[in-house]
Order: sequence, then structure tokens, then C-alpha cells
Amino acid sequence: MKEEQTMEIKNPKWLETVLDGKVVYGLDQEWYEDKFRRLAGCGPVTAATTLMYIGKREGGLPDYVNSDMEKILFMLNDVWQYVRPGVKGLHKVENYVRGVNKLCKNYGVGWECRHIKVSKNTPVAHAAAFIESGISNDSPVAFLNLHKGDVAAFDSWHWFALTGIRMEDGKYILNGVDEGRKLEFDLDRWIATTKKGGGFAYVTVNREQETPK
Repeated sequence: MKEEQTMEIKNPKWLETVLDGKVVYGLDQEWYEDKFRRLAGCGPVTAATTLMYIGKREGGLPDYVNSDMEKILFMLNDVWQYVRPGVKGLHKVENYVRGVNKLCKNYGVGWECRHIKVSKNTPVAHAAAFIESGISNDSPVAFLNLHKGDVAAFDSWHWFALTGIRMEDGKYILNGVDEGRKLEFDLDRWIATTKKGGGFAYVTVNREQETPK
């Protein structure tokens, strides 16, 4: 990626929801009605965010929309059946991927979730290249952060969706949506200071595998 070059998903407004006259960005685990789901729901919420976006682009998930709270809750609860946190939450990127792929298979869409695991020893360029691949394929990238390190923009043990990446002063800056807000952070700083790492995942589309409607 060239200095100052910016990559972003093509339709970021698809992730905007208007509630009570206010625009919120992405989906929020606080919208779950169940206490445990509000506590542990960041993974399913991130999956719903990314699948909703792909669905708006490709079709195939007509009920995955954010037009009103009733439809949002249907989507969040439906995703929960596949991307299901345990007692420790959804702390493995492989479990996230397995759930998303099961959902896509059950709905008969030719989509597949791919991923990488990241630690503080992962080359920043390797992680950035994976994120760039997702964004260039017009897919929000799910981010699992097990430990935030010196990054103040988000909490540890948390999932949210990335929507863009740019190079600035030799550093990779990532943009995302989380709990109704936009945020950005330094990928280099996160990888250098995280103690537990995490991972990234995004959904690709293989139309040849779609089940005929």
C-alpha cells in the first residue's frame, strides 16, 4: 500500500442505522434482550454486521437488514444460533469462522469465511495484506482483539468490524465500527503491544457454490 493511500468498503452507509433520529454505526450487542447475550455478544454482532453488508450487496439473506429494531433483533438472534459464544465468549477466531460458514451453508449462499491468527510476532505487513484483501473484496473484516495493548480506542477481549485501511506516516491505520460509533487505530501499535493477539476474518463470495433458488 502506498503512503496516504486509503482503501474502504464501497458502501459504508449500509452499516448506518437511524434510531430515534440518530445515526449509529454498525450493530451493538447492547441491543440484545438477554443479559448474557448483551455481555458476550460482540462476536455474533460482528458476524451479523459483516453478513448484513454482504447480503445487501449479493442478496441471499433478505431478512438481514437494519431498517428497524425488530428486524435487527431477528438478525442478531439468528446469527447467535451459529456464531455462539461460550462461557469465555467467542475467544477463538476458528470458532467464529466455523459458525459463519455453517450459517452460509445452511442458507445456501456460496460464501466462505477465511481468517488469519495474529500475535505480537506476526509481521504487520502480513496482517495488513490480509485486511487489504478483505476490503478490496468489498467485505468488512471482523477483528478479534484478545488484548488491546497500548491502544485506547477499544476494550480487550472484543470483536468489531473493520471498514477501511490506510498508510499514514509509515503506519497502517485501521477504521471500523463498534457499538454505534466509528473508530480508528494504529495496527502497528496494536501488534507491537498486545499480549494475547487475536485474529481477522472476512467473507468471500463463490457464486458457483450457491444453491439455486
